[in-house]
Amino acid sequence: MQVDQFESEVESLSVQTRKKKGDKEKQDRIDELKRLIERHRYHIRMLETILRMLDNDSIPVDAIQKIKDDVEYYIDSCQDPDFEENEFLYDDLDLDDIRERALKIHSEDAFLSSGAKSSPYGLSPAVLF
Repeated sequence: MQVDQFESEVESLSVQTRKKKGDKEKQDRIDELKRLIERHRYHIRMLETILRMLDNDSIPVDAIQKIKDDVEYYIDSCQDPDFEENEFLYDDLDLDDIRERALKIHSEDAFLSSGAKSSPYGLSPAVLF
């Protein structure tokens, strides 16, 4: 919802800025909104990945409980002037390791479908995503 609001404001400010060339304050606001949109989309992608992993039992609920407060803080306070984002929010979940395993499994699954019998992990990419 915030992303939609930000995009709407960017569009409105862009139209106003085109009419009045050189409005530095509006251009700064547009840049800030674009940065916020990018950050929101990043968090949305990460949370969607976590949700899929949770649905597929490839991540324990306890691990997600650890980041809950930080996610809620981001949602509630990301527009505050003194907000400081936790850049390491998802690091404890080892999402990169899981993605790497999924890519390896996907390539092995392609190999299996060409005639091999089993995966060393016993999983398919559908289990992870």
